[in-house]
Amino acid sequence: MKVFQHVNIVTCDQDFHVYLDGILAVKDSQIVYVGQDKPAFLEQAEQIIDYQGAWIMPGLVNCHTHSAMTGLRGIRDDSNLHE
Repeated sequence: MKVFQHVNIVTCDQDFHVYLDGILAVKDSQIVYVGQDKPAFLEQAEQIIDYQGAWIMPGLVNCHTHSAMTGLRGIRDDSNLHE
């Protein structure tokens, strides 16, 4: 489990809860805890990262992309738009 502490969290639930100086725990790519109280099971974390007031928005997915950001990067960089 990876734990991010001292982090400001904006959730992507219907109410967009905000936790200032909160804790976020992730296990096997799944968010298992978001809040401000430190549950006992967090003591078993393999990695604890102090985010020192940074902001996290868990659950936000970046759906914006450009074809140049894919595996095709560099294939036709020397072509103009009409080619």
